[in-house]
Amino acid sequence: HPPATSAWWQVDVMVAERRRRALTRFSIGTAAVVGTLLLLYWAINTFFPPSPEAVLMVETNSAIDAALQQGDFAAARQAVEQARTQAPNEPELWLWDVTLSEQLGDQTRAEASLAKAKELLSDQPTGLWLTLGNQRMQVGNLDGAEAAANEAIALSPNEPQAYFLLGGIAEARGDYAKAIELFDKTYQLAEADNPQLAVIAKVRMGNLLQRADPFATAPIAETPAAETPATAPTPTP
Repeated sequence: HPPATSAWWQVDVMVAERRRRALTRFSIGTAAVVGTLLLLYWAINTFFPPSPEAVLMVETNSAIDAALQQGDFAAARQAVEQARTQAPNEPELWLWDVTLSEQLGDQTRAEASLAKAKELLSDQPTGLWLTLGNQRMQVGNLDGAEAAANEAIALSPNEPQAYFLLGGIAEARGDYAKAIELFDKTYQLAEADNPQLAVIAKVRMGNLLQRADPFATAPIAETPAAETPATAPTPTP
C-alpha cells in the first residue's frame, strides 16, 4: 500500500475521527437519558408508590376488559369476585357485579349488589348511576345504560356526563340527530367547569355531523326534452 501521505487520505482520517466522536457523544447522551428515566421511575415508585388498591383496580379492569372482549361475562364476574376478597368496600367492584349479574340473568344478585353499592356511595348517588350507566354501556346493555343516565339526571339535572352518556347511547343506536343534540347539550353544560369533556363532546358532535351528512340533497329528476314540432310539408307549386 502507498504511504498515507496524500491529502485525500488525511481527509478520510479526519472524517472518520469526527464520525467516531459524534457516535461517542450520541451514545453517551442516549445512556444519560435512559439513566435519567430509570432514576426517575425508581424515585417515583420509591417515594410516591401507587396504592395497592389502585394497582388492584387497574389489574382487575384489565382482566374484565379481556373477558368482555371474548364475550365471557362469567369470567369477568369471577375477576370481580377475586378482587373483592382484597377490596370488599370498593364500590366499583360492586357495581361491576351488578352489571355482570344482569348480563348473566342473575337479577337477585344484581339487586343485592346494587344495594351494597348504594350503601358505599350514599354521599355520591349521581356518581353511582353514572358509573353503572357506563359499565352497562360497555357490555352492550343500552336500555340499562339509558335508565342509569336518566337516574343521574333526575338527581343532577345539569350533569354534563349524564348527557354525554345519553349521546353515546343514541349514537350506538344509530340515532345521529339525537346524539348530536345531546353532545351539543353536553358541550354547553361542560364548557365552563369541565373543558376537557366539552372538547370531547365537540369532537364527537363534529364526527357525527360528517357521518350524518345533513347537507345531502335528493337527486334531481331529469326533465324530458321538449319535442321539436314537426315541419309542415312545403306545398308543391
